[in-house]
Parts: sequence; structure tokens; C-alpha cells
Amino acid sequence: MKLLFVVHTDVTLPIRSMFVDVDSILGCKGKHQIRTLQLGPGRSAAADEERVPLVLVHGFASGVALWLLNLDHLAQDRTTYCFDLLGFGRSSRPRLSRDPLEAEYQFVQSIEEWRAQSADVKVHGS
Repeated sequence: MKLLFVVHTDVTLPIRSMFVDVDSILGCKGKHQIRTLQLGPGRSAAADEERVPLVLVHGFASGVALWLLNLDHLAQDRTTYCFDLLGFGRSSRPRLSRDPLEAEYQFVQSIEEWRAQSADVKVHGS
């Protein structure tokens, strides 16, 4: 828990901590939130639009604390997001399906809804 506190004291770049609502997850009742950190170099919005944001997604048994020692470096040139997957870190802990395919779909759905709520996050890749 001590390291989680450090994220707000040792990171020198502007940091915004927020909870993003993800409400429509198949088979999960109620409202759920994904804890998100947004960091950036503090440039103007126009200058920041030229760079693709970096989104960090942790693996299982992890959370945003995984990147504590690297956040300043990773976010020095572009807006950077890291978030706790549902059921991890400070995100909500909904009762997900026991069926592996349905649980996978629920995770993907929650990430897609998170992305839709974060206006400047676009999906890039091959």
C-alpha cells in the first residue's frame, strides 16, 4: 500500500487520478469503475494531439503500481494512461463469469467501454 501512495509523491509530471464508469458489462449488475491514471508532459492540447497516447494494461495479479518507477520516463513525450483492470487494484470487483470465453468477453467489453469514455484514446496496432 505504501508504494501506491508514492505514485502521487514521486511522479514529477502532471498526474490525474480518476475513476471511469463502465456500466454495461454483460452479466454484471450495477455500476462499475475502472481506476485510471493520466499523465502527460504538460504541453498544450494542440501539441499533445500530434502524438498517439500510450496506454498501459497490466497482466493478472498486478495493477498500476507495476509502472511506478517508470511513469515519468514513459509519459515525458506523450499523454500516458494506465488503469487497473476490473477486479484489480482500486477498480471495482464485479462478479465475472466462470466461463472462460464469457469472462474474456467481459474484460474486453470493459476495456472498450473505458476507451470510449476516454476521448483521446484511439486503438492502434497491427
